[in-house]
Amino acid sequence: MPPVDGEPGWNTARRQAFLDFHRGRALRAESPVEYTYLIAVGDRIVGAARLQPGEDGLEAGVWIGRSDRGQGVGRAVADQLRAVAATFGAHQVVATTTVDNSAARKLLGSATSTVDGGTVTAKLALD
Repeated sequence: MPPVDGEPGWNTARRQAFLDFHRGRALRAESPVEYTYLIAVGDRIVGAARLQPGEDGLEAGVWIGRSDRGQGVGRAVADQLRAVAATFGAHQVVATTTVDNSAARKLLGSATSTVDGGTVTAKLALD
């Protein structure tokens, strides 16, 4: 999502920009750019996940609110994204993060990873 001007933090403008960005990418009837999913814990929405078709497979992306990180939510979401990707017929899931994002790198666990500068790209075979 592109940066939003104004005060930092999760505010009304940023929430609306988040919704507009993802709706504009996922709700294109002719060909969605990506498939976006809400992450719910109980009756609360705590983040979003996406699968985006790419040359190397489906690219996965996960965003979880800070207060819900470190509780196994990311692992559960990663497992579900792999299952959904398989139903789409994907042979692998690709994820990209930064070298200092230890939480994301932990989720990539058994994936084959490459590091290029400050970027980590991981590929996880589904077959």
